[in-house]
Amino acid sequence: MNGALTNAEARRRHLPLPYKIRGKCHFRRGRGQSLADQRYARQKKHKLNEVISAIKLERGCESQCCPVKGELFAQELAFHHCVGKKEIAVSEITSLPAALREIEKCLVLCHICHSRVHHQQLDLSKVILAKWPDYTPNKEPIDDTDDQLQLFDV
Repeated sequence: MNGALTNAEARRRHLPLPYKIRGKCHFRRGRGQSLADQRYARQKKHKLNEVISAIKLERGCESQCCPVKGELFAQELAFHHCVGKKEIAVSEITSLPAALREIEKCLVLCHICHSRVHHQQLDLSKVILAKWPDYTPNKEPIDDTDDQLQLFDV
């Protein structure tokens, strides 16, 4: 054989099945996209990531008590959704207008501050009210009275 795999060999090796174009053996890539379409999608996503990284670097960590003040890389910063409903994660968006709409609802935080917010160790209410003055949280405040279930007997 001249280097081309048969369908049986491809199935045995768990490879994608070959198909013929003008007598040459080719393999399907992606979801039926041509190589040019895949290249265009990669370039578009790369340009979008550059814009998102520039926004992150421009804004920096917006927490008031950030332990890592100073120069941060874009990879060390994350978007935290504060206002409105999160439609999709910023990293999964493929168009610039949709990304900018989502970024408007976010604060940029370093990973330390972001994890502190998600573990209820950092309160961002002052920062949120400074950025969005008409914001009212839709969550009811937690009541810390004694009528809650106690997990441990002391």
